[in-house]
Amino acid sequence: MAGENNGHLEFGFKAMTNLEQTDDFHLTSLKKVEGAWRHNPIPTQSIVCPIQKMFESINPPSELLLQHQSPFSDDDEIIGFKTVQLHAILKFGDTPEDSVEFLKTTFPCARFIINIRGDMEAQRASWLRAFGTELDGDRVRGYTRRLENIAAQLGKGRARLIDMSEWSQRDGSGVHVLNGVLDWLGFEGCRFPGLLHANKNGYGVDTQKYSLGDDCRRIGR
Repeated sequence: MAGENNGHLEFGFKAMTNLEQTDDFHLTSLKKVEGAWRHNPIPTQSIVCPIQKMFESINPPSELLLQHQSPFSDDDEIIGFKTVQLHAILKFGDTPEDSVEFLKTTFPCARFIINIRGDMEAQRASWLRAFGTELDGDRVRGYTRRLENIAAQLGKGRARLIDMSEWSQRDGSGVHVLNGVLDWLGFEGCRFPGLLHANKNGYGVDTQKYSLGDDCRRIGR
């Protein structure tokens, strides 16, 4: 599981839309295109595979695994990453439908955990502390609605909407939300005993170590 990547998913979206929005290219043509834009029919997955490969490449296994397993294969690994700009209209299309279509096409086997913050005032205060600027309340609500719409259109089988205002309680009372995510992802016998704080005191690392259980395993769904 990787952290942020400077919004690199946006470049995948642009790679797709650059060709889709150029009528002369005929990206989805089932016949050979002639003339200045000449090309043979292009299978959809041949375009999205390089995008998938990019995220696999920037999220490699640990150095220890690479050193001790030769040749190394991560065919059975689940690869995940964090993105923080999915709400941005200019980055992922004008409508939630644009974002959903891109996600479904580019990552057809993926599941998406979409995190919102229902406490709008806490969100604005957090933004002010982190970036030193005030965020308009209507804009925050617009961002949240867009994420909620994306989750709804992806459907419960593909997306899990969670509210940071609930699961991030300091007393650990919201950890059941994250344990529900584990079940939804298809894991069995796995439980978070407590809450780790990945951005402790800003962008610090929580040094606590938790076990998800001796019998934790993925059964798939």
